[in-house]
Amino acid sequence: MKIILAQCPVGNVTLTNQQEVDQFKIDYPNCNFLIDNNNLIINGNTIINLAGLANLKSISGTLKIKKTSLTNLSGLGNLMQIKNSLLITENKSLVNLKGLENIQQIPGDLTIHRNSSLNSVAGLDNLESVSGWFFISSNYSLTNIDNLTKLSFVSEDFSIGYNYNLKSLSGLLSFSFTGDNFYINDNRSLESLDGLNKLVSIGDNFHIENNSNLVDINAISKLNDIRLNFYLSENAMLSDCDVICYLLSNPNNNINQEDFTILSNNTNCESITEILNGCYPVDCADTIASNITVFENMNLEFKARKLIKLENTFEVAKGADFLAEITNCIP
Repeated sequence: MKIILAQCPVGNVTLTNQQEVDQFKIDYPNCNFLIDNNNLIINGNTIINLAGLANLKSISGTLKIKKTSLTNLSGLGNLMQIKNSLLITENKSLVNLKGLENIQQIPGDLTIHRNSSLNSVAGLDNLESVSGWFFISSNYSLTNIDNLTKLSFVSEDFSIGYNYNLKSLSGLLSFSFTGDNFYINDNRSLESLDGLNKLVSIGDNFHIENNSNLVDINAISKLNDIRLNFYLSENAMLSDCDVICYLLSNPNNNINQEDFTILSNNTNCESITEILNGCYPVDCADTIASNITVFENMNLEFKARKLIKLENTFEVAKGADFLAEITNCIP
């Protein structure tokens, strides 16, 4: 009797131990595409490698990797497509995400949560977009997200929180907007928002909260559209909020003073009133010509952004005689 094996299993695939992972390639040697919205669930603490899944190229549903003993995802090196969500949670030995280099889009959600040994997101180097929510949380060994340099947008919520050793957001250098809420919260080692320099639009609320060592938020100077509210609170070391002056002074921005909730940061950043009072001396607008533009002087240009009462163009030619007068107007 001739035995004919199905090319791929029917329905959801759940693998709960290393033997089942290894057996997959034996039982389905020609299986490249899981179809019909099939989910692949890998959940078992004896699972230490994914070599048995090396032939997979596409998963039509969600890929869920939970509570394994994997150190990386290298067995998924041929995977080109996930048609729903990618969920990677509670893998205590996982160090990086190498093996996902061919994934460019995630049509559903991306969740990377409670992987206690994860120190980088290497493997997501070619990820360009997430159409659901983006959630990187409670990965206590994560120090950077440098491998997310191609990520440009997230359609729903964007959240990076409770990653206590995260020191940098510099990998987000291509990121420009999120369709819903934006959260950077409870990252104890984060000192700067550098990396968010291209961020321009937030679909709902913007939250920068409880980052106890954050001192620099100037990277958000290109932000021009927040549809709901701006929350800046409980950042105990933050005392430089000059960028708020610039955001509110730009007439092209869809950002309103009444939408700001600012509290419990350090001196100079404890309320929106305190920030605005530090933007310029009251009589400064009367001492400067009404039409001034900055050429070839980036330091002066940055300072000029604080002069939020000027309604006309601010123009200073290189070597202008009134440079000293303008400098005196800057707090």
